[in-house]
Parts: sequence; structure tokens; C-alpha cells
Amino acid sequence: MTWQPAPRTSLTADAYWIEIDDRIARTESLYGPALAPILAAQGVDTSTWTSYYTNAFDTRTRGLDIVLDHSSQYGAWGNVRWSAGFNYNKTIITDVKDAPAALQGLGSNPGGSLTWVGRAREGDLTDAQPKTKWVLGGKWTLGDLGVNLQTTRYGKVKTLQQLESGDRSFGAKWITDLDVSYTLYDNITLSVGGTNIFDVRPDKHAIPSAVGLNLYGNSPFYPGGGFWYSKIAYDF
Repeated sequence: MTWQPAPRTSLTADAYWIEIDDRIARTESLYGPALAPILAAQGVDTSTWTSYYTNAFDTRTRGLDIVLDHSSQYGAWGNVRWSAGFNYNKTIITDVKDAPAALQGLGSNPGGSLTWVGRAREGDLTDAQPKTKWVLGGKWTLGDLGVNLQTTRYGKVKTLQQLESGDRSFGAKWITDLDVSYTLYDNITLSVGGTNIFDVRPDKHAIPSAVGLNLYGNSPFYPGGGFWYSKIAYDF
């Protein structure tokens, strides 16, 4: 749906509903003495664990996208195109598939785990990505000069574990990007800019891995912080 409430202003709204059957997901870590014969038959070390991708879930995703654009004209001071966008989406699991018969029939597995898919894998689909996202920006142009500033807010995310006591929440973050460009000729443009110019990082795990892995929690943006660039673009 598109609406123009005022000159040089447009508002767009879209809603969606997506259902997926037999959605692919990774199993939990499977290990233990009951699994050893299967691993050995495949030439795999029986002391290790395994996981694989399978059609584990049916899911339903509902969401909303809203985008507002407005152009301002400042005469000799140039023009600015303002934009604001909002996204909301939520995924729920409508069905969990049964574990394969071969896995269900393994019986006792002391000291191991035969959980096919559990809270951790469900959380990858329902909680590991932000449910809300804001994008605010403005692009100023004056002749051949352009300055584009955009900031994005990613909502909070959560990592689920098999035991609820192990769940971890990671807060919302604002990421700001800046690009300054100048058109030298009709087809050559010079640009300098930065991505995540305030060097925002995701929240850290409360208890990081002993070997330094997984320092940060789930992140919808690059966890390595900000970086700067310069480039030349040539249009053929």
C-alpha cells in the first residue's frame, strides 16, 4: 500500500504472512555409546559428536514493513532526501517433526545425548534474529557533492539453550554509516566513508569460551566493529 500524504512525501506499508513446511534446520549435537555403532559404520571416530541438517520444523512468519520518504529543497544549499523505515517480524514454530526411527530406536545412551531438535534449534528460528529494525537516513546533495548518513537500530536477540537457565539475551544496538561522494565527471565518482563509524560491538557472552571462540552473542551486524573506506566508481 502506498500513500502520498503531502508533496514530495510518500508512505509505503506492506504486511506479509509466510508459512514454510519441512523447514531445514541443524540437529542438536548427538553423541554417546548408543550412537557409536552408527558412527563407526561411517568411518567416524566414535568418541566425537555429530549433527546434520534435516527437515525439522513447520514455521509461520508474520511481519510488517513501513517506509516513509520525504524530499526537502533548500535552494542554494541543496536538497535532502529523508527516509525512515521500520520492520517487525515474528516467527513461530507450528510443528516439530519426529526424530528418525533409527534414532528413536537406539535405546539407552548413558552419558550421551540423542535429542534430535530441542530448544536451542528452535531458538535459532524464533529468537536469534531481531524482531524489530529501524532505519533512519538522510542524503544531502549539492551539485556533484553528496553526503549520505544512515543509522540502523537492530532489536534485541536471544540465544536459547537446552536448559532455560543457560539462555542469553543481547541488547539492541544502533549502527551508523556515512558516505561522502563527489562526481568528477559524468561517469567517475570518488567516495570516502565508514561503516559502523562509532565502532559499536555486540554484547559479549557473560561466560565466553575458554579458547576465545564465540566472544560475542548472536549479531545481525558484523561484530568486528567499524571500518573506513575510499573508492572510485566508473560507470560504463
